[in-house]
Amino acid sequence: MFRALSLMLIPLVALTALACYWMVINVLERELIEDQKSQISRGQSVAGVAYALQRERASVVFALQEGNATLLGDQFRFTDKTLGDVTAESSCFFDKQKVLLDLAEHREGVLQNLFSNRTQDEVNYYSAFTQCILEDLLGLAKDMKHGELWQDYVSFKMLLQATESAGMLLSLGIAYFETGFLALDDYLLLKREDVRLAEYLDIAALFSPFTRNRLTTLNSTRPEVLSVMGSFRQLWKINSYPDAGPEKGKEYHEAVTQYFNLLVDLTQIVAQKVLDDADDLIAIALNMVTVACLVFIFVLVMTPVLIVMMHMLTSSIQNYATEASQKSEQLKLEKARSDSLLYQMLPKSVAQQLKMNQSVTLCFSDIVGFTNIAAASTPLQVVVLLNTLYQVFDETLDHYDVYKVETIGDAYMVVSGLPQRNGDLHVIEISLMALELLRVTREFVIPHMREKLIQLRVGCHSGSAVAGVVGTKMPRYCLFGDSVNTASRMESHSLPSCIHISSFTNELLQRFGGFTTERRGLVDIKGKGIMETFFLRSTTREFRTSTREIFHKISLQHPECLILNTRDLEHVSDGSSIKSNNKHVAWSEEGNNCLV
Repeated sequence: MFRALSLMLIPLVALTALACYWMVINVLERELIEDQKSQISRGQSVAGVAYALQRERASVVFALQEGNATLLGDQFRFTDKTLGDVTAESSCFFDKQKVLLDLAEHREGVLQNLFSNRTQDEVNYYSAFTQCILEDLLGLAKDMKHGELWQDYVSFKMLLQATESAGMLLSLGIAYFETGFLALDDYLLLKREDVRLAEYLDIAALFSPFTRNRLTTLNSTRPEVLSVMGSFRQLWKINSYPDAGPEKGKEYHEAVTQYFNLLVDLTQIVAQKVLDDADDLIAIALNMVTVACLVFIFVLVMTPVLIVMMHMLTSSIQNYATEASQKSEQLKLEKARSDSLLYQMLPKSVAQQLKMNQSVTLCFSDIVGFTNIAAASTPLQVVVLLNTLYQVFDETLDHYDVYKVETIGDAYMVVSGLPQRNGDLHVIEISLMALELLRVTREFVIPHMREKLIQLRVGCHSGSAVAGVVGTKMPRYCLFGDSVNTASRMESHSLPSCIHISSFTNELLQRFGGFTTERRGLVDIKGKGIMETFFLRSTTREFRTSTREIFHKISLQHPECLILNTRDLEHVSDGSSIKSNNKHVAWSEEGNNCLV
């Protein structure tokens, strides 16, 4: 019992461990995604500061080139508000008050030296802030690996780099189109940032189908902005622009600012998509945790229930096994007792042959309603009837490999396969013989009861049996074995003019073929229990005798007592003939003569 319970507990423990592992994995997954989401949210907030500083950088450069600080106040206030509102921490502005003071001091210097050519210094000053912020952002959520989430996040980082490059183009381009040329270092930086902008956008589109679709949408909805940006690119192929001036610088500032704002908006859209996807993954992970908890609870609840049920089942099996063992011991005792009785009745060698299950086929038959016929007849009439009928049967048996064991009253017992073995052909011999007995019986008329026909009830069974001569004063050749009893039961449960056979006999007939059987169904056989039985109906094989020849032969031997229905008798093999001319041979109640 304990071994069976242990075997059942192994999968339960494994399932419990799997549920726990699944739950822990999903909890850790949810925590990881939430941490990455917080980093993305922080990056989005910090990116707003970079955007404000990039705008301020372009505005300061434009003011220096124009010599007009009118618009700087609004931009300074926007940057201060953005920096003050940000709640995310960053190593670039860990102390926001200090950063604000530093920016205020720098702005004061810008306003005091408004007409000095300090474009390179301003670009370097603000770029130091933006580069620090971008490096901080690029280091966030490096281990992201969930489906399209990491692809969109990489695209978000590339767009941040693209906005920085666009901001650098905005600042340096203003100086270029205001003055017509740049210092060599500034010009090289302008060209480098132009190439980087295109590369960052290509990488962003390559990693994220969403970004690629948004860029395609921008190309179709805002083509004028992109075309103007492309035309300006053509103007700085060389470091000389003869049509430079304030108007061209202002035109460039307005056009590229629109382009820059489009990139910033796209960056924010991609960042928001990453946050939304992270929320979806968190919800999925939470659902998985819930399912894992339910599975774990189910296992915990069902484990004791299954243990109790398994205990009951194993107890029942043990009880059944114990009972079966006891029955087996009883069966062994009964078998030993039956063997002992069998060895007392027969020689041991003969009894061993009986137990070897060498099969034969037995046939029992009796006359339906014989008791009533005998009651209505004189003893002599009964003797004449049985003697004549059995002579007909004996003539039929002579043509088959069968052996008549005995007759008791109206009962007729025949076996095939004994005393000489004939393999499995015994079932064919008995079946053909039984069908022919029914055939000849249908032509037989009771001598003193012309209106009454003879009907046989036949039963057959195939199985093992032992034959031997028993008795001293009146020795008889007898058959022993359960098959004899079964064949007798087949006969007693048969129907008039029917051949009742067992399932084993039917199997043998089907193996040989040529016989038609009909399933009778399940029959409660006394001493055997429920058995499936069949009726043998007909055969396609040829009979080995002629009914007319048998009747004619018996009539020649016993003309004084055989009463026949001779309407079909014609020429027979010995050259004699009997013609009926619609007349019947009848038994004379007054004597022993046959009247025609």
